[in-house]
Amino acid sequence: MLAIKCLDEGVDIPAISHGVVLSSSKTKREWIQRRGRLLRKSPGKEKSIIYDVLAFPDTFGEETNFVMDEVKRAFEFSNSCENHSQTEANLSRIMTAYGITEEDLVDDYEGLEGDDDDANE
Repeated sequence: MLAIKCLDEGVDIPAISHGVVLSSSKTKREWIQRRGRLLRKSPGKEKSIIYDVLAFPDTFGEETNFVMDEVKRAFEFSNSCENHSQTEANLSRIMTAYGITEEDLVDDYEGLEGDDDDANE
């Protein structure tokens, strides 16, 4: 299934087992809802496979904040995935390339948790 925005709230299709997340969002609530569409239990469904596509600029400039948002979301997702070690290694390479530390993620992530203002725009 491919959807844009319409799966953010109020849709329940638990049989979906595979998904590709192409829409980055700074709002934690939105990306948790998108992931939740795929993680619902359903008869015959043993697991869900989620591909979270990250977008990065060509150059290492002022776009570091954008990269940080992408990495934060992927870092949060990776904490509960089966391929956590592989995902963490990939994120570590990205963080090194853009000069992002784990402390940057934690400090900035705490401010993101209650960020519902973006959802109302």
